[in-house]
Amino acid sequence: MPSPPRDTASVSSSQVTLEHGNAEGFRHLAHSIVSRTLAFECEYDRLGRPDQDEHAWKMLKKHNHLCVYKRKTQQSSKLDPSRIGVSSKKPPMVICVGSVEGTVEDILYGIHAKTRSEMGATMTFMNRNPLDCDVLAMLDSGSTKDPFRQLSIKYLLAETFGDTRVVNDRDVCCLESMGFGHDLKGKRYGYYLLRSVDVPECSPLPEDSGVVRASVTMCCIYRQVQGAVKVYSKAMIDLGGSLPAFMAYNAATELLLSNTDAMKSATAKRLTILALQRVQTRKPQEPEDLTSTSESELHLSSSRYAKLCNFRSTKSLLNLPSSLTSVECLTASQRMPVQPCSVCGKKPKMAKLVRSTHRNCGVCNQCVCANCGVKQKLYARSEPVLLACCKVCILIAKKLKVDPRDPFPMLP
Repeated sequence: MPSPPRDTASVSSSQVTLEHGNAEGFRHLAHSIVSRTLAFECEYDRLGRPDQDEHAWKMLKKHNHLCVYKRKTQQSSKLDPSRIGVSSKKPPMVICVGSVEGTVEDILYGIHAKTRSEMGATMTFMNRNPLDCDVLAMLDSGSTKDPFRQLSIKYLLAETFGDTRVVNDRDVCCLESMGFGHDLKGKRYGYYLLRSVDVPECSPLPEDSGVVRASVTMCCIYRQVQGAVKVYSKAMIDLGGSLPAFMAYNAATELLLSNTDAMKSATAKRLTILALQRVQTRKPQEPEDLTSTSESELHLSSSRYAKLCNFRSTKSLLNLPSSLTSVECLTASQRMPVQPCSVCGKKPKMAKLVRSTHRNCGVCNQCVCANCGVKQKLYARSEPVLLACCKVCILIAKKLKVDPRDPFPMLP
């Protein structure tokens, strides 16, 4: 996780010790919010998930098949506040409906974080760029029945909320809950909840600290359909201070649309697991003096140095005698056979004339052409790395059986 760029007050080092009664209170709070949101989602689903009434709702943003709406001002006084969750003293609420490609498991797996380091890596990957973050308390963890279940209290300090940048930094202390459940009809659903809470060990910082405490409430209900996830979610954000309402709307909108980023995070975790597995399987087959290199080649294939030097394979460079001159190296490379794409079998265009070669897949290290390779971010200790991955590895990664209780995948 990146360190704060400047000296900023923080409370993330405080660990919360909850009494049994307080822990049960947080469990009840999470259950009640998820249950209320589920009731609205069930009614919305019973009606056939209709489009929002354009006379009552205004679309704030559309991203692929997800749409975010807010209530139009002139309608708010005529509607039941308990239904729309808005009053004059409450922050504005937005809803998000639609679908995303993938599975519910991938959404939860993409945002799942058990420790401070995992949380920092996940937030950085999803472009939230935290100044500081921490898991203050873990109330419930996953089980064999529901490995994705987690109830925790987390802290976040950031310069921005979504695309909203403010003068003073904002921090939040939130109850996070996720997992799976079954509704009254026995249908399975996934849920994700963020709710600001007050705990003595994580009280707001003094006014002269330059940090303002924000308030967040977000609850998402997910339903699996063929190849996609139906989404129903609500969010309310109070950024604190004297800020215009549109900034809160923008922050809530970006938070609700982060489901897409969660899918990308899950894909990155799966590919990282596969890359680590491939490194382990290649180690016994390599000479002893190349053992340390097999781990670093995952980074070299995407590094700035590799791009400038037209890097293709760590092994091919290391196997050349050190006494060879640049001309001899060029002659040796010309004698090497041009490798075809490992997916489609095509050789590079103009290969015989200019000795062009395919890139190597950052996961399996096989040659892959531009049509059969996709650039993907993988998790690494310093920051996410961008690698070219072949479509075969991407398909294999999607079929990997993952468990969020396992150690967080991270390239060295």
